[in-house]
Amino acid sequence: MTTPPSSLPYRPNVLAVFFKTIANCERCMKIPKNTLLDKCDLVDAHCRVLVGLRSDKRGWQFPQGGIDFPTDATPKDALLREIKEELGLDPADYEIKHMLGQPIYYEFDPSNVNRFLKLFRGQEQFWFACLLNSPHLPDLSKATDDEFIDVKWVSPSQALDGIVPFKRAAYVEGLTQLGLL
Repeated sequence: MTTPPSSLPYRPNVLAVFFKTIANCERCMKIPKNTLLDKCDLVDAHCRVLVGLRSDKRGWQFPQGGIDFPTDATPKDALLREIKEELGLDPADYEIKHMLGQPIYYEFDPSNVNRFLKLFRGQEQFWFACLLNSPHLPDLSKATDDEFIDVKWVSPSQALDGIVPFKRAAYVEGLTQLGLL
């Protein structure tokens, strides 16, 4: 007997939106006050964010990954681990600037057969805004897993264009809460 997806829990997950340091960005000056990104030093000259091409080539996405209890005591613990695994970055390479107050949810694509579909209905994502301390892209050869085969800087709207459809609404919500859409 199969458990209906609606009765399954969401998988706890973290997601990192990376920015570069820059000053005097005209677009950023238009971001409403009292949002996380109302300060220009959180985004680069074109308000770009870091995305990675998944190794299965199913789309470009922000670095993300599951919270592994009890190893990860908090979402921040999971974030530090996932960033090291996926991007090869150490905590000294970036700053965590903010965590959204509430998680963002999305449902898994039921046509995608994977191990999580039997256990979870989707993901409960804790979104973090992180500032990369280097002008260079992360060196994926330092990553400890093969989640991404490429990374690049894109505009927030381009991040939406590259994401798989079932995550799109979550990306719109997260980027909106960050003041980027």
